[in-house]
Amino acid sequence: MKLSNIYASCIPAASAQVGPKRLCTESIEGSVEEPRRFSGHDRIPALYSRWLRRAIRQRDFFPVRSLRYADPRKGLLSGVAWEAARPAICRTVGVSVSPDEELGKLSRRLDLAYRETAERVPENTAVTIVNTAAGPDLSVERLEKIDEPASLIALRMAVDARLSTLDLPELFLEMHVRTG
Repeated sequence: MKLSNIYASCIPAASAQVGPKRLCTESIEGSVEEPRRFSGHDRIPALYSRWLRRAIRQRDFFPVRSLRYADPRKGLLSGVAWEAARPAICRTVGVSVSPDEELGKLSRRLDLAYRETAERVPENTAVTIVNTAAGPDLSVERLEKIDEPASLIALRMAVDARLSTLDLPELFLEMHVRTG
């Protein structure tokens, strides 16, 4: 979606007295508040900038020249190039070329984990199954606090003794001297 289209979707249709929920697209209606110091067309930049910041953070919108918020799909192979590289990539990652085979392995592992967990539930005294109006519900008791062993306390003290205290401005100056 182009920025001009997004901006155009926030322009009021009738007058400057239209509330902010009427100014914006449905995707941001729930997050729009009534700005106290803006009125009419003055609210559009505030609403637009708030929507744009949220869209970039949630990866709904990808700035063109950004390293941090760039589109992760941008450099992916597709078509003939992907089909040629697929066996080597799958071998490198350690997965099968066939998705059905990989899904079968994962479903067998998941099924085994569920079965092992279900077998251990009757033996676990901290777990009970409570029947509610919505159906059976799993209830787990709180675990008691375990005291820290002396070896953990000694290890923590040894690690703290080896760590030097560092002043953040000193770190910045030292990094500046080394990197320029």
